[in-house]
Amino acid sequence: MFKGSPILHHQYTLPSTDTSPSNVVVIPSSNPVSTLPSSKAITLSSASTLSPAASPSDVKVIGQKGNEVEDEKTNDVLNPNHTVSYSHVVKILKESYNFDENITSTSLDILALYLKGQKIIYTESKTYCEKRLNTLMLPAILLAAVCSILNFILKDYTNGTIIISSLNAANSFILSIINYLKLAEKSQNHLMAAQRFHNLESRIELKSGRSLFFGNTVDIEKTLEEIEREIKEIQSSDQFIVPEAIRYRYPKIYSSNLFALVKEIKNSEMLIINELKTAVQAIYTFTEERNELKNKEKDYLERYRKFNNEKYELELKVNILDQHLTSEKSAPLEYIVESEDELEDEVLLVDPVEDPKEQERSELNLEVVNQKIRDRNRERMDRREEKKKLWMRREKEKRRIAMNDIQNELSRCELSLKQTTSRATHMKGLLGEVREDIQKKTDLIDCCDQAKNIAFAKTVTHRQRYIDLSDTLNREIDLHIKNTKRWNGCSPCDFFNT
Repeated sequence: MFKGSPILHHQYTLPSTDTSPSNVVVIPSSNPVSTLPSSKAITLSSASTLSPAASPSDVKVIGQKGNEVEDEKTNDVLNPNHTVSYSHVVKILKESYNFDENITSTSLDILALYLKGQKIIYTESKTYCEKRLNTLMLPAILLAAVCSILNFILKDYTNGTIIISSLNAANSFILSIINYLKLAEKSQNHLMAAQRFHNLESRIELKSGRSLFFGNTVDIEKTLEEIEREIKEIQSSDQFIVPEAIRYRYPKIYSSNLFALVKEIKNSEMLIINELKTAVQAIYTFTEERNELKNKEKDYLERYRKFNNEKYELELKVNILDQHLTSEKSAPLEYIVESEDELEDEVLLVDPVEDPKEQERSELNLEVVNQKIRDRNRERMDRREEKKKLWMRREKEKRRIAMNDIQNELSRCELSLKQTTSRATHMKGLLGEVREDIQKKTDLIDCCDQAKNIAFAKTVTHRQRYIDLSDTLNREIDLHIKNTKRWNGCSPCDFFNT
C-alpha cells in the first residue's frame, strides 16, 4: 500500500480462523472425557473434549524420527510418541482448519491494501494538482472573457488599449505559470496512475474473493509477479513525484512499509504459536508421565490386591491352625480296647450231683479252671495296661510332634502374615503417592490446557491485526477530513474537481 514498499514473493502461512466442526483441531485436556481435545484437541478443542476416532482419511504425517514416519491424527493431539515442534503446530493449524484458501485470500488482501494506499496517494495528488490548476485556470478564463467584452467597450477610450493589454498580459502570465508548473500534465498523470492502481486493486480483491469462496485457484506467486510488473510500469511511466503537501498529509501511508508491519505481525504470531507449541508439548510430556504413573499405579494396585489376598489367606490359615492347636491341646486321649484283649468270664456254677465226693471234685476242678481264667485275665489285663501305657506314650509323642508342627506352622504363618501386612501397608503408601503424583500431573495438564486455550485464542484473534491494517489508511484520511475547513461543504475550486 505504501510508496516504495517492495512486493514480497512469498505466501504468509497464517493460522486459520475457520472453525468448521469437521476440521476442529482437538487438543483436549487430560480429563477422561477430553482425552484432545483438545486436544485433544492442540478440541490443538477446549482441552476438555476428545473427539471420536477419526477416519483413515484424517490421518496425516506430522513428523519423523530418523527413518520412522509417525502417523498422527489431527484430532488426536495428545500423542506422546513424538516431540512437538513449531512446524508441527503450524501444520496442524493449517491442515486441520483447511485454511489454504484463507491464507491465500489474506495474502491477496494485504497486497490489495498496498495497492489501495498507492491509489489514495495518487488520487490525492491528482486532486491537489487539479485544485491548484483550477485556482489558476478559472481567473485566466475569466480574464479572457472580460478582455473580449472590454475590447469593444473601451476601444474608443484613450486608456482602453492599455487596460485591455494589461488584462491580456495578466492572463498570459497566469497561463505561463500553469504551463511552467505543468499542473495539467501532473493532474492527468496522477489520474492515470490512480486509475491503474484502482484497476489492480479491483483485480486483486476479486481474486481474493474467488480464492476464498471457490478454493485455492489462484497462483499467488504468479499474481505477485504480474502485479509487480505492472507497478513497475506505472512507476516508470510516472514522470512526476507526489507533491510534498500530500507526502506530509499522509506520512504513514506514503512512508511506512506495509510489509514491514506484516512482518511485525508475523513475528508476534510466531511468538504466540511458540506459546501454543510449548503448552501442547507440556501436555504431551505430562500426559506421557501421567500414563507411566497410571501403569505404575496399575502394577501397585495389582500387587496390593495380591498382598491383601495373601494376607486374607494367611489370617484364615492362622485361625485354622490356632483352632487346630487348641483342639489338639484340649482333646482327651481315648484308648480303644481291642477285641482279642477281652477278658474271659469265670465259671461260677457247678451242676449239682448226688455224690458229695463227685461234687467236691467238680468244685475243685471248677476252682482250678476259674483260677486259670483269672490268671489269664490278669495276664491280659497286664498286657492291656502295658499296651495302654505304650499307646499313651506313643500318642502323646505324636500329639507333641503334631502340636510342635502346628506351632511351627502357626509361627511361620504369623511371621508371613506380619511381613505381608507390612508389604501391603507399604504398597498402599506407594499407591497413595502415585495417585497424588497422577493428580499433580492432571493439575499440570489442566494448567497447560488453559495456557493452550489462551494461546490458541490469541492465535485465532491475532489474525484480526491483518484486517486492522486498513485502519492505518482510514485514520489518516479521517484525520485529514476533520482538519480540513470546508465552505458550505465544497469550495469553489473543489467544484471543478473530478
